[in-house]
Amino acid sequence: MIRHPLLQVGVTIGLLVAVVALLDVDAVVTQLSDYHPGWFVVGVAVSLPQLALCAWRWRFTAARLGETLGMRKALSEYYLSTLLNQVLPTGIAGDALRVTRQGGQMDGGLRPALRSVILERASGQLALSLWALAAVPLWLGSSATAAVLGALACLGAALLLFLRSGQTGANDSLGSAARRALLADGALGTQLLVSSAVVLTFLIQFYCASRAVGLVLEPAVLLKIVPPVLLYMAVPLSVAGWGMREAASAAMFALAGWRPEQGVAVSVCYGVVTLVGSTPGLLVWASGRR
Repeated sequence: MIRHPLLQVGVTIGLLVAVVALLDVDAVVTQLSDYHPGWFVVGVAVSLPQLALCAWRWRFTAARLGETLGMRKALSEYYLSTLLNQVLPTGIAGDALRVTRQGGQMDGGLRPALRSVILERASGQLALSLWALAAVPLWLGSSATAAVLGALACLGAALLLFLRSGQTGANDSLGSAARRALLADGALGTQLLVSSAVVLTFLIQFYCASRAVGLVLEPAVLLKIVPPVLLYMAVPLSVAGWGMREAASAAMFALAGWRPEQGVAVSVCYGVVTLVGSTPGLLVWASGRR
């Protein structure tokens, strides 16, 4: 139990040290010094609709599993969860707290709360993966469009096959819960629409972070860079994505024809934007202590 967080701290420090050793730190600092606070504030403000959409997605997912979750409760718990995920090594401590706090109020206890959180996060990762897949033609040219469309068709067929598969095993299995929450009776369209809107807020925040450090990224560049970087951040090997995000941003910016130092500067600003955007979770924590 102790080694895993320590491993994440070590990976974070190691990746940041590698970024510092391999890149021109002075160039990163120079880019960060070209600071435009207005864009930073806008990026933080985008956290409001972003977390509201995430909370609504969690509420929708829980409802599909037969559990009632009020929007106000979902939003406050999501803020606290996001804050803890930003500052604690495990990266899932906030989600675990969501499960614990909400499970005590659900009729079925921790099990439906755990499933609603897992499936709500799965909805977000599915949409993010589709955005990253959709950006492949931008990297490879128009010749890759047919291959990407084919991959999307295969993914859609797999989802439909899963949906139509027999309801074998226990009715309360995770597979059955996934079908109800993510796939059955039109849920997939709603989940992808809301989760895609969340991904769009990530793109906007990344754009604001780039403008805050004096760069202007075109929409096509954002679409090429941001989804892969966010997918790297989702790998639970660092603290809140720090280190992973900077290394991935440096690589993706270089591949897109920009300087890797610019990618690191934008990444650092983006990380601070998301951290500040989660600080209302402190109010939820303080309210709970009272």
